[in-house]
Amino acid sequence: MWGPILWEIWQGVVRPRFLPRQDIEEIAIKLQNAYGDDAYHNAKRNEDRAWRYGEAFEQGKWRRVAQFLATLEDDNP
Repeated sequence: MWGPILWEIWQGVVRPRFLPRQDIEEIAIKLQNAYGDDAYHNAKRNEDRAWRYGEAFEQGKWRRVAQFLATLEDDNP
């Protein structure tokens, strides 16, 4: 019983944190260049899509990208 729960925690929470911050920033900058002000919403859409398809790692990755984009928006009102 604990196996699948621990696997989901590993894939969706722990493993995405091992992605280098530089990779997250590169993805965020590409989104910002492609979508402008809608980059944050695009990242959240990708996170939702990953959730719907059961891709825990992708969901965690896009969550980090969205958080990074949110900090950029907070810095530049």
